[in-house]
Amino acid sequence: MINNNVFIATMPRSGSTLLGMVLEQHPLIYHAGETFFWGRLDINTTRCSCGNMPCQTLSRVKGNIKFEEELNILFKTCSMFSRPSDQKDVYANLSIQDFNEQYDQNEWSKLENYLNISCEVLGKMSNIFREILAKKIIIDNTKVIQIGQRLLNCHDWKVILLTRDVRGVASSNKNLALRKNREIMLESRFPYYIQFARHAINLLKTRHKNLMWVKYEDVCHNPKKIFSDICNFIGIEYSDEMLNFRKNKGHAIMGNRMRFEDNDKFTEDLSWESRLSLEEKQIICNNKELVKLYKILGYNLGGM
Repeated sequence: MINNNVFIATMPRSGSTLLGMVLEQHPLIYHAGETFFWGRLDINTTRCSCGNMPCQTLSRVKGNIKFEEELNILFKTCSMFSRPSDQKDVYANLSIQDFNEQYDQNEWSKLENYLNISCEVLGKMSNIFREILAKKIIIDNTKVIQIGQRLLNCHDWKVILLTRDVRGVASSNKNLALRKNREIMLESRFPYYIQFARHAINLLKTRHKNLMWVKYEDVCHNPKKIFSDICNFIGIEYSDEMLNFRKNKGHAIMGNRMRFEDNDKFTEDLSWESRLSLEEKQIICNNKELVKLYKILGYNLGGM
């Protein structure tokens, strides 16, 4: 039996956009992008992955949403889990950190309930996507791993845990900051990286039948095998045509700017080797907990 919904649990800048774009090429799949942003988007000024602004397909989705308050709770939940320790940190346009909400103890006490509501909202949004896009399987790229953990308890969800060398994630964030002429504090993201790694390790220990672990590096080095394995996990037939991941641009919101580039090659981004300074690499290597956790996930952060 096919689980109709698939959630990508990962950190931003880890390759989830590429993963979604490839899966989008399957005729049964719709890649929704980052669903939690639907609570804050102005659909008339949102550029769809198809290139249109506004997009008529996304406008139809918007017109079918009758649970705005619950959708806002999904956004709030993601924001609470992703709050940085340093508010001077930099993020992509419209990222959850850009809204600068402050949450008091009363809000944090509701987090368990917010998680349950978030899962319900993702299910409702998936049903809307399925009806309008006429696709059987919905891929959601909301990312937050704590939500992914909760969705494993739902019979109609599968979860792909996507990991990437944290140096690549840090470098990508640094590059984003440079493009925006803003400063980024490398250490400010360490608590988030550590929290993600802890949850990822705990998830893997469950050996849940509806959980699959995928490494960004493996996607780049052997895409045919990895996507064949993913299709088998989802319960659909793989085709090499899926690797032509720019053929069907789909109708997704957010995701990084690679959606609109022309390059269709699977090449691992190793720019961190030159983009991170020797001092920054050393700061990462000197964080014993970070090194220990990512070693369990198969990443050797001690090598310079």
